[in-house]
Amino acid sequence: MLLRGITQGHPFEDGNKRTGFLVASFYLNLMGIPLPLSFDADRVVALCLDVSAGKVRDVAVIASSLRFIWGATSW
Repeated sequence: MLLRGITQGHPFEDGNKRTGFLVASFYLNLMGIPLPLSFDADRVVALCLDVSAGKVRDVAVIASSLRFIWGATSW
């Protein structure tokens, strides 16, 4: 919800996709799921662009994409 809300809501003039991903990452870290040391940055960019453009709106799909990026099987 954080990633989608910030990325699609465009609360800032610039940096909404970066901020959305950062806030989602921060929240996951608070929940005990730290950002992996290595991840596919291109996949993150693609996800954030798709969310921003409204191509991906379903929170379950976004969560699944984040699990894949983190290399997690479940949360």
